[in-house]
Amino acid sequence: MKDWFSKGSVSDEKSVELVSNLKENKEENFGDSNDSFHNKPILVAFRGSSTTVGNKHSGIFLNLIELLGKYDNILKQHLVNHNKGAISYISPKIQNEFICLLGQTVRNKILSKIKKAKYFFLLFDCIPDVSHNEQMAEEIHYVDIDNGKITVEESFIDFINTEEKTGDGLAMEILSKLKADELDVQNVREQGYDNGVNMSGKYHGVQAVILNKNNLATFIPCAAHCLNLSGVHAASANVKVQFFFDVIQKIYTFFVKSTTRWKILMDTLKISLKGHSDIRWASKAQAVKAMNSQIKEVFKVLQNISDSELNLETKSTAKNLLQLINFDFLCLLNIWNQILSSIDRVNQALQNKSLSLEKASNLLLGLKNALQEIHDTTMEDNFTNATKVTEELQISTTLKESRTKKRKRLELYETDDDVINISAEQNFRITIIDSIDILLTHITWRYKKIMEISNDFEFFSGHSLTNMNSHDLQKATADLGLKYNENINTAEIVEEIKDFKHAALLILPSIESVTFLDLLQMIHDYKLKESYPNIEIAIRIFLSMPITTASCERSFSKLKLIKTYLRSTMAQERLSSMTILSIETEIASKLDYEEVIDKFADTKARKISL
Repeated sequence: MKDWFSKGSVSDEKSVELVSNLKENKEENFGDSNDSFHNKPILVAFRGSSTTVGNKHSGIFLNLIELLGKYDNILKQHLVNHNKGAISYISPKIQNEFICLLGQTVRNKILSKIKKAKYFFLLFDCIPDVSHNEQMAEEIHYVDIDNGKITVEESFIDFINTEEKTGDGLAMEILSKLKADELDVQNVREQGYDNGVNMSGKYHGVQAVILNKNNLATFIPCAAHCLNLSGVHAASANVKVQFFFDVIQKIYTFFVKSTTRWKILMDTLKISLKGHSDIRWASKAQAVKAMNSQIKEVFKVLQNISDSELNLETKSTAKNLLQLINFDFLCLLNIWNQILSSIDRVNQALQNKSLSLEKASNLLLGLKNALQEIHDTTMEDNFTNATKVTEELQISTTLKESRTKKRKRLELYETDDDVINISAEQNFRITIIDSIDILLTHITWRYKKIMEISNDFEFFSGHSLTNMNSHDLQKATADLGLKYNENINTAEIVEEIKDFKHAALLILPSIESVTFLDLLQMIHDYKLKESYPNIEIAIRIFLSMPITTASCERSFSKLKLIKTYLRSTMAQERLSSMTILSIETEIASKLDYEEVIDKFADTKARKISL
C-alpha cells in the first residue's frame, strides 16, 4: 500500500497505521450479492446535526466510528488526538468524495464491459423524485463475454437530472451523456422506451432523433407498457366492463376504509382483497383473482355486515354492494379472471432482463392463441361456472336486460328498418368478444415491430437450422446481411451459414431446443469465432436487443428508497453513486480497495513527487 498520507499535509505514522488497519477490517461486501431491488433497508439518517465524534447528535456514521474506536487502539488514538481544524478524513465532504469515487469506479468497470461488447441497446425512462426534480434513468443492455462465459447484462449507469420535456431536448441530453461516457452512438443497435409521445414519437420523439443519427438504432417499444396499454384499451372500450372494474374497486374500498370492516373480512378470507389501477395492469389481475377465488366469502361478509348492528351508513353501503354482485358481475368475474391471468403470466415473463426477442415473440404468440381460445370456446363454461355460484349464493341466474333507448316517433315514410332486438345473453357475448377482439388487435399492432425483428433472425433458431434447406437459409442470411451491412459482410455470412448449420447439428445434439445464447456459447466454447465471425456478430446483435424497460422501473424503486424525504437535499452525484453501488452490488463487492484509496490519495495530493 502506498503511503498516501505522505502526499498530503498529514504524514503521521499513526495515521498510516490507522488507514492500514481500517483496510484490513473493511467490510467484504456493500451488501448481500443476492440482494434484489425489493429488499428494503432500514432508513436512518447517515449524518446528524453534529460533526463531533461522541456527540449524541453526530449521526450513525460517526457513532459507528466511535464504536469501532473502542475495539481498535489505532482508531481510538486517532480520535483522541484529533484537534478541531485538523484533517480527520471522517468529515461529510470526505464521505461524499469516497461514495462518488466508489460509484465512478463501478461505473467505469461497467462502461469498459460495454465498450468491449461494442453493440448495445439504450434504455431510458423518466420519473420525478421526492424533490420534484425529473430524474432520467440510463440503462444499457449488452452481451458480456468474460473468460469464455457469455451472459446478457442490463446495467444501471446513471441518473440524469433533466428539465427537458420535448423529444428533441431529451434526445440531445441522451446523446451528450453517451458522449461523456465515451460510448459511440453508431454502436447503438436498438432503442427501448415507454410509449410516451416525447420518447416514441414518429417525427420528433427521442427515438426519431437518434434514428436520424444512426439508422440501425431501431426503436422497440417496451413490451410491458404495450401489454398494459392493450389491456387498458380493452377494459375501457365497453361501459359494462368499466362498471365491472368499478364494482371490484368499490368493494375493496368499502373494506379498506375501515379497520373494523377489514378485520371482519380478514377473519373470513384466506387472502386479502386487492385494489387496482390503470397504471399497473398487473394490479387488475391480482384484484380480479383475489375477488374470483373468494367471491362467496365476500358475499357472506357483506350479508353479515348488512344485518349487523353497525351504523346505518355502513349497512346501507353493504346492501348496495350486494345488489351489484349479480349474475352479470359473476360472469364477467370468471371470464376476466381467465383473460387477466393469461396476460399477467406473460407480463411477468417479459420483465426478465435476460429474455431474448425470440422467446418474447413466442410468448406473445402464445398469449394471442390463449386469448383466441377464450374467445372461441370458453363462453359456455363461463355461464355454467357463474350459474353454480349464483345458485349457492341464492341470487338470480338471469342476465340483466339493457334498457331500450326511447326513439323519436317518425312518420311511416321516414322510418328506417326495424331495429334488431338481441337478448341479454347475446349482448353479454358481444361485450366479451368485443373486449377480446380489441386486445388481440392491439397486441398484433403494438408488437408488429418486435415480430419483424424476430423474423429477421429466426433462421438462427434451432428449429430453422434443422428444417430449413440451404437455399432458404442463404436467402434469409443475405437479407439480414443487407440490413446490417455496416457490421456484417453479406457475401461472407451467406457462405458461413452453409457450414455453420452442419457444425451446429453435430455439436448440439438437442438443437431443436437451443437458444441464441446457446449458439453463441457454442461458438466461443469451440473457438469458432474466427471461422464464423459474421454469424458471431449477428447473434450478438440479436442478443443485445431487450424486450422491456423494466430495469428502469426497478431503478426508480431504488431511487425512492435512497432519496427519501429525510434526504431530499441529496446532491445529484451522491444520488447516482449510491444508486449504482446499491443496484450493481455484485461489481461493487469485488472492488479493489487498494486501488480506490490510491485514486483518492492522488486527488488529495498536495506535494509534488520529485
